Amino acid sequence: MRLFEAVKTIIFFLYFFIQMVEEPGHGDEKKTKVLGYMQEALELLGERFGLPNWLIALLKREEFLGFLIDMIVRFFNQVGFFQKGQNSLPAQT
Repeated sequence: MRLFEAVKTIIFFLYFFIQMVEEPGHGDEKKTKVLGYMQEALELLGERFGLPNWLIALLKREEFLGFLIDMIVRFFNQVGFFQKGQNSLPAQT
C-alpha cells in the first residue's frame, strides 16, 4: 500500500513540475528543468516513503525519468490539456 501511495505522489510531482515550466516551445529546456526538480524531489520522497536506495537511484536516472516525462506530456497533448501558444500558469510580477 505504501508503494502505491509513493507512485501516486511521484506522478503528482511530475504533473506539478511539468505544469510549472509549461510555456510555448523550448521543449528540451523544459524537460531539463523538470528532470532537475524531480531528481531533487525523489531524494525527499524516497526518505518520506522509506523507499530503498536502489529504487530511488533507478527513478532518478535521466533515461527512466525522461521517459515518464515524455509519456505524461504526450498524454496531456493528446487530450488537449496544453493549449498551443498559451502559458498554463500566470506570470508572477
